[in-house]
Amino acid sequence: TRYEDVAEALRDHRRYVKDVHNTLTAEQLAMAAAEPPLYRLLTQHMLNADDATHARLRGLVNKAFTARMVEQLTPRIEQIAQTLIDRAAPQHHMDVIEDFALPLAVDVIGELLGMGERDHHRLRAWSRVLVAPSASNTRNEAKTLKLRRVMEDFASYLQRLCERAPGGHAGTLRL
Repeated sequence: TRYEDVAEALRDHRRYVKDVHNTLTAEQLAMAAAEPPLYRLLTQHMLNADDATHARLRGLVNKAFTARMVEQLTPRIEQIAQTLIDRAAPQHHMDVIEDFALPLAVDVIGELLGMGERDHHRLRAWSRVLVAPSASNTRNEAKTLKLRRVMEDFASYLQRLCERAPGGHAGTLRL
């Protein structure tokens, strides 16, 4: 795929959407059962947002990625990328999303959160549950029980991280 084609698709919010609800007709939306509140909470984030909502949320996140911050992160990001490539090399093939893009993004986020590298696998497991929406409310309902457990585990982990940070003190995180 050419860069220009991908860039055009990312800008075309009429034909390519991230929010699964934007793929449904008015009739389908009217007939759809309400999503469980916990699941709705987890699906309304930047990765699943379109248009103005996505732009607003991205603007907030961009504040953390100044040119200086990105420059400081570059060597570590390159190291993580090389590790992922080296891991796939003996197999002579790679699923670019599953074996590279997702682990790279999650590991960089783990670094930004101050997680130790040995815990990145936990963040990968949590993120698979936390950011994977479904158009099927039946699947969403079944997933809700797992979501609560994962959210509690993730929040507890983040609270311990905050408490260990220099000068850090975390209040109680409640779900």
